[in-house]
Amino acid sequence: RVEDCLRGGHSLVYDETNMLRAQRDQLRGIAARQQARACVLYVATTAEQVRQRWQENRQNPQRGDVRDDNFNYVIDHFEPPGSDEGLILYDPSLPLHDWIARVFPLEQQQNAES
Repeated sequence: RVEDCLRGGHSLVYDETNMLRAQRDQLRGIAARQQARACVLYVATTAEQVRQRWQENRQNPQRGDVRDDNFNYVIDHFEPPGSDEGLILYDPSLPLHDWIARVFPLEQQQNAES
């Protein structure tokens, strides 16, 4: 589906854990075949923060639950993306609008001119 979307000339966000570099490499290969730019939007979060949010979601569900064994598997096997992976690091300390303007200044300028 990703390749079909790119082949059709569309941009997309592939919202998935992609916990292993090999998974991200596979997606980059699909993008390259379609001459599309691929990047990794990385929300750098500690395992403790992730665990806390997971437990909070169980108390007040805002999204689907993740089984204990699946959660622990991802925590134990996650491979953080490297700087050579087209990395865009999300900084949650900034208001979202400010972060977008800082990371995508050209796109902001082009949108303002349109």
